Amino acid sequence: MQTIPDIVLGPLLGVESDTKYSVCLLANDCIHDPILSVSGHLENICIEQRLEILDKYIFYRYSFNIDPDILEKTNQFIYSINYTSNHLPSNLFEKFWLVKTPDQNDRPSIAFVSCNGYHNSYPSYIPKNSFLGWKKINEVRPDYLILTGDQIYADSIIEKIPKLIFTEADLIKNALKIEEFYVKLYIDSWSNKHMRKALATIPNIMTWDDHDIIDGYGSYNDQKQKDLIPLFNIARKYYQLFQLRSACHNKSLSETEDGVFNQYIKLRGFHCFLPDTRSNRTQKQILSSQQYQWLENHALNPPAEITPKQDDEGEKLLMVLPVPIAHLDFYSFIDDVFEPVEKKSIKKLVDLVDDNIDHWDHKYHKEEQKRMMNLLFNLGEAFRIKHLIIVSGDVHSAGASSIVKMTMEKKEERFATQLITSPIVNKPTFRLMKFTGKRNKFITDEIGYSLNNFGNLRNWLITKRNFMIVRWGSNGYHSTIYMEGKKDHWITIKDAKFHRTLNLFKESQMERIYLKFLKWIKDLFN
Repeated sequence: MQTIPDIVLGPLLGVESDTKYSVCLLANDCIHDPILSVSGHLENICIEQRLEILDKYIFYRYSFNIDPDILEKTNQFIYSINYTSNHLPSNLFEKFWLVKTPDQNDRPSIAFVSCNGYHNSYPSYIPKNSFLGWKKINEVRPDYLILTGDQIYADSIIEKIPKLIFTEADLIKNALKIEEFYVKLYIDSWSNKHMRKALATIPNIMTWDDHDIIDGYGSYNDQKQKDLIPLFNIARKYYQLFQLRSACHNKSLSETEDGVFNQYIKLRGFHCFLPDTRSNRTQKQILSSQQYQWLENHALNPPAEITPKQDDEGEKLLMVLPVPIAHLDFYSFIDDVFEPVEKKSIKKLVDLVDDNIDHWDHKYHKEEQKRMMNLLFNLGEAFRIKHLIIVSGDVHSAGASSIVKMTMEKKEERFATQLITSPIVNKPTFRLMKFTGKRNKFITDEIGYSLNNFGNLRNWLITKRNFMIVRWGSNGYHSTIYMEGKKDHWITIKDAKFHRTLNLFKESQMERIYLKFLKWIKDLFN
């Protein structure tokens, strides 16, 4: 007789402040309500939310605060989930979960990942070795984990519900099938043992991007966006449950308007902003005016306890944007070649078009790019923070650069470090692309910003599966990148002045051949 696992998703360990945590899980409806026990608590933790899903699952949320005195003494806590099923065996891979916390006086380490899946490929078809990055994360054990978008890839809905024609009426008609698809997608996508362990033992935060809904959502024409609203509403429902750990209870969420999930959280010395860049996105807009007002309000009302400190001791401002705020320009030809193509259906979309429109560098978003950069530096000034960090994913390669704010005299004034981590599971960008991208210098008439130092001229991006860890050590700022397939595995980006990044890696012999070939082609046609 085939057995059905009791807990089908989770446990998922969320963090909402220095001391507040949540645990969520999805179980079959045939088990008794699980009991959560946490070390340091004399009593079991009560169920904060119990929600029936699709008449066969139950979603549970628990939340608790850890006494800072306990954390200061032990720098860890243990939680367990206890339950009895009527007749089914437990499938929990652990009985107890040990959670490491940073010392009260230490700078925490934060890991960043992106692109946890494959385009148009159901999770069961993903090669097992694609998850080795998650295994490495468990070995390293960072203090916190931030997932920057594309935690699932819903593009496979085309294959799983093949008769779907993606009109508004058709999506409403097939709402139940679509709900079942998203729930199963989360279960399958997060079932790898290495990823399960990471999400259960490393306190984490998530924000979404297009693939968590469907490829390119937000960058289609107005009619197609209108048609996709029923699909978006269902994707949002399960994003709220599984990624935000129940939006109605998550204390890190900041309300701006209905259906938008901006997040602000203070993690020791890091002030982390995660604006929702998908819910209000259109072809001509990334964030709404209310969202910019939310950021501006933080700039006008910074935390009172912030005091200026030395560069190596001060607090840090960290902005998480799923798509890089500035990037190398690979796609300048797309507008002229592909954009005129009429998008008749989801199946016939030209992927490069919506990818191009997604970028802050696109002509539709130039003013927003400028506005966001101004806001970032205004936040830094208001918080009296010199260490401005932007972390992104999406582009299937890792990279590091400095974004320089210029004075009217075109002199360097202030700096932000942009880090890109992507992908953790998906296939990396074609290696040759990193040599073909043009440097994107974005300068406005009034205020200018310059994108500098993607490695050096020959080493702009890392085209390997990767994840990134940011930490502050005794001698300054480090961002460390794990790269799949490298003997040394770790490459450190460090700079005592906090605004420059060093080269990411040394080019291989094959890469030198690529460069010579490209130069030969260029000379041939010039």
